[in-house]
Amino acid sequence: MNLQRKSIAIGAFLAFPLFMLSQDLSISGKVMGESNEPISYANIIVLKAQDSTVASGAISDEQGFFNLSILKKDSYIMKVSFLGFEDYFKDINLTENLELNSITLIEKKEALDEIRITATKPTLKRENDRLVFNVENTSLTEGSVWNILKSTPGILMINDEVSVRNASNIIYLINDKRVYLSGNELQQLLSGTTASTVQAIEVITNPPAKYDAEGGAVINIKMSKNLISGYNGSLYGNFTQGYYPRYSAGTNHFFKGKKTSFYIGYNYNDQELSRINDERINFKDGNQVIGSWQTDIERNTSVRSHTANMNFDYDIDDKNTFSISANGLLTPFWRRDTEAITEAIDSSFTSLNITDDDILNIGANADYMYRSENGSKLSFNVHHTNYEYDRFQDVATIYKDTSNLITLNENFFNTLSEQDIKIYSGQMDLSLPLKNEGSIEFGLKGSRIDSQSDIQQVIINNGTIVSDAENSGTFDYEENNYAAYLSLSKEWSD
Repeated sequence: MNLQRKSIAIGAFLAFPLFMLSQDLSISGKVMGESNEPISYANIIVLKAQDSTVASGAISDEQGFFNLSILKKDSYIMKVSFLGFEDYFKDINLTENLELNSITLIEKKEALDEIRITATKPTLKRENDRLVFNVENTSLTEGSVWNILKSTPGILMINDEVSVRNASNIIYLINDKRVYLSGNELQQLLSGTTASTVQAIEVITNPPAKYDAEGGAVINIKMSKNLISGYNGSLYGNFTQGYYPRYSAGTNHFFKGKKTSFYIGYNYNDQELSRINDERINFKDGNQVIGSWQTDIERNTSVRSHTANMNFDYDIDDKNTFSISANGLLTPFWRRDTEAITEAIDSSFTSLNITDDDILNIGANADYMYRSENGSKLSFNVHHTNYEYDRFQDVATIYKDTSNLITLNENFFNTLSEQDIKIYSGQMDLSLPLKNEGSIEFGLKGSRIDSQSDIQQVIINNGTIVSDAENSGTFDYEENNYAAYLSLSKEWSD
């Protein structure tokens, strides 16, 4: 019995330091301004000091507090940023949970001799369920819509992944109309849309029921309208020289008449991107290296894409408006060449992966809006999305011994996948104002999704093409949804 008790005690003693080694650590603190006012919605990013890769990120809350969790013992660089302030950097050697003192951001000051520049600064307005970031006629509108999102308070972007309050299941709207795009396609659309047409970005952190946000957040991109009667248009282009050149060009056209307003925009984007990753892992016995794992990965991506947006409004009278809008993304050429070379302890292998994509995504909306004199609103929306996606993938992997002279195994296969999705939806929304700053909203919605997917894979063995039935197939899917909502909002004041 005594021996059993000792073994349990020793086992628990050995497990304790292992648990401590794997324990997640955190960094917390508060972001302040020079006048000791809390700065909410500041971005806090933690980078690994070794290679500057992002380890974690957070946004400060209404009181300026933040908490970064799920961190390991390591050396980091913390970056705190907020629009209109100088970026703050701090080196951190994290060995335990760290609670920082207040971090003070310094407001940017630009001194110009004998030159006076008048510019509009972006403004941030807090409403009950959203943040409204007004950027019209500011310096932020000189880039793309994607760049504006990077600067929008309340939005955290890490490695081109967008999150709001740690939620990544985000619904995107353009002028209150939903856009059905995946992450990469949305980035292509917004990167190819000039920011000069943007009026404001709404970050809806507490979405009303009509958005079907399902616990996530909503980002609504409000496009400007031509408020001056007549026509105006523009041509633009930009060029960036990195490891490879990148350029884009486009045009925008506005027209406003007595009862009608019309906008159309087009952009062409051409870019090549290169990413090189080197990984080294050494296995030690004491201070002696007994083995290693080395991986070199090079990815080269080429993209040619076209984006277009259109909006037409017709004011039937002072109370009734009919609108048609559409947005489209055409990517006839998307190619990624990936070469991965791995040297393990007892073997090595080289993998070549060539991927070609062809994407077409078109969304269209028809809307009717009625506004009464007492503030009531009745709206109808009909939407259709047509999505077509084709991918061809060619993969070759060769396994060799440590001398790289003897081939141990080979794996060659091709994959062709096709996807065709059609989305149909209709929605009715009614908003009735209540006395003392309240409102009641009611809505109905119906939608249908038709999806057809097909994937065919073949194995190439000694020059012979053989169908791979286990990894091939067809998938057809249909879905019908019907929903209703009722919501009441009211403000109370002392």
